[in-house]
Amino acid sequence: MPIGVSIREGDSPAGMILDLDGNRPHELTIANHVLRGLFYEPEVSRLFTQVLEPGDRVIDVGANIGYFAMLAASLVGGGGKVLAFEPDPSNISRLHNNRALNGFEQVEIIERAALDEIRAATFFPNASDSGGSALWDPTHYPHHKADESDHASIDITGTTIDAEVERTGLTGIKLIKVDTEGADHLVLKGARRLLETRSVPFVLCELHEFGLQQMGSSQEQFRAYMAGFGYDSFMLYFDNDMPRLVPHGTRIVCDYLCNILFSTPEAVGRYWRAYRHSPGDLYSMVDKGVTP
Repeated sequence: MPIGVSIREGDSPAGMILDLDGNRPHELTIANHVLRGLFYEPEVSRLFTQVLEPGDRVIDVGANIGYFAMLAASLVGGGGKVLAFEPDPSNISRLHNNRALNGFEQVEIIERAALDEIRAATFFPNASDSGGSALWDPTHYPHHKADESDHASIDITGTTIDAEVERTGLTGIKLIKVDTEGADHLVLKGARRLLETRSVPFVLCELHEFGLQQMGSSQEQFRAYMAGFGYDSFMLYFDNDMPRLVPHGTRIVCDYLCNILFSTPEAVGRYWRAYRHSPGDLYSMVDKGVTP
């Protein structure tokens, strides 16, 4: 079901077409958003519309069927570039189809997982949720509704962000988005050379604590790794309010999954030029039993 998406936010009008299969739960979720005129993952989508400009370069790791890759491509235009990594065979064909529907030659699809090094790995396609495939068995996730086919795995050979940046000669990267069900720390270990240059102002990841644990990491280890390259942690908001800085020693707590932006106050300040402050409602505090 091809759906046209008009993007009215940002400095330049943009749009994309997405072929979404309502029989696939993840794609149905996207369709339910866009058909109502809403962004899918609005805090992430609005980061894209806020910071991406014509000619920019973007890396999308865990591109799935291409919602964010196509959104990025529509914003950066023909003079820009998007590298889209996707290892799931069932998503790769959908990703190619969405690129073809839009004629986005600026999107280069890399049909491999981004890892910490170029090596073999085991990949677990998630038959119940095409957005939940991982480098660990998704049936271990407490909220997973198991399907027999979800126990299947495939052997893959991964690449790294550094290797693909070198191969393509990509420079001036504005944004890296990583959504790999908790493998984000491992993925960014494969971008060490790029991160050391401190030239990428925005690195957006999913904070999937269970997945991080399955991959031998944690929130603290992941954030410390990025802090070593000069990146602070920021939280994003649905209404595109200015990202909120979370100090290194403060733990991020969320009920389910959330997205975390690694950036610097200087980079954030270039794209959010004003901050509207409200200290809160005094009377609601009293109603809640909080004495000011």
